[in-house]
Amino acid sequence: AMASTSQAQGADAPYVDPSNPRAVRYKSFTGVEQVEHRPHPVTTPYPTFSEAMSNMNTYERARAVFYGGVYAPFGYYVGGRSNRMATAVTAGILGITGGIIHGWMSSSARLQGYKKD
Repeated sequence: AMASTSQAQGADAPYVDPSNPRAVRYKSFTGVEQVEHRPHPVTTPYPTFSEAMSNMNTYERARAVFYGGVYAPFGYYVGGRSNRMATAVTAGILGITGGIIHGWMSSSARLQGYKKD
């Protein structure tokens, strides 16, 4: 795994090629310079968790809330008589968590140039 540009230091850190915003240059473990071409312009070749989370757009944040809103009633429906509320809360939390992870992946892919902005 490569280090993020905000974490990596020195001449071996991956960087976006100034002449081609879709190319990322880095040195491989053997010391040979490699070029990786991506389908869309690259903002950050290897973003950190906080960079990806701060780049999430409104649609991705709303999707997390929507997932929680869909899974909570589902959890209530499938829960038994004695634990309906516990199942609903658990399913809602899992839905929100899944939505956040989905948004984090999309945001990270946009920063890395694998998904359109």
